[in-house]
Parts: sequence; C-alpha cells; structure tokens
Amino acid sequence: MNSLGWMFHAFTCTSVLTSCGSAEAFQLGRQVHAYTIKANLVESDEFVKTALIDMYCKCDYLVDARKVLHNMIDFSVVSHNAMIEGYSRNQQLFDVKIAAAIAEETNIPFVRAEKRVRSTWLHMMLLLKPVELLIL
Repeated sequence: MNSLGWMFHAFTCTSVLTSCGSAEAFQLGRQVHAYTIKANLVESDEFVKTALIDMYCKCDYLVDARKVLHNMIDFSVVSHNAMIEGYSRNQQLFDVKIAAAIAEETNIPFVRAEKRVRSTWLHMMLLLKPVELLIL
C-alpha cells in the first residue's frame, strides 16, 4: 500500500502493531515501528506508543519495550500497565518492582487499570510484599 502512495495513519499502525504482537511477528512489527518514526507518529500518538510497548512485550523484547517507555514524554496509566503486563507475562518480578517504583514516583494510579492487568499487578505485589498488603 505504501508503494502505491497511500499513507498509513495512527489508527492503522496501532491495529497492525497489535496484530504483530498477538502473532509474535517481531520483524513485521519492527518495520511498522520504523514507519511510525518516519511518519512522525511515535512522537504524536499515545496509542501508537502503547501499541509498540505491547508488541515488543508480547514478542519477548522487553528491552525494546522499555526503550519506548523511557522515550515517552508523557507517561500514562495505559503505557505503564502495558509494560507491567509485559514484565509479568515474561515472569520478570524484579522489573515489575522497578516499574512499580517508577509509577509511584510519577503518581501513576494503577487502580484504574483494566481487570486483567489489575489482577496481574496484585498477584505480583503479593509475591513481592505479602505482609505489607495483608496489613492494609
């Protein structure tokens, strides 16, 4: 489509990145990431950034996902939860703890997370701090 002169917009790139993550199609997702950089969609669209984090996490490239997260100017609940879900999916308990510390520093509330992420988050926190959570 690009060779025909058609331009992809943010919604299209987000959908393709989501599909790449679900299919674990890392190389295709990497190409879409390169396109989003050329089209200046990475800087301007929150959904594209979060889809990139999600795609890299699902393809087991957590370092690349973390790079996308750290290059974000504005952090959001959704982007942090995508990163935490990626850590927990890959059983990176230490990195979940780091993400939790970053979230506490930036005042990101996890209470508004979707149910699946919230349950994963609570499970990980029970593994990390079981006594402190039971006292609450």
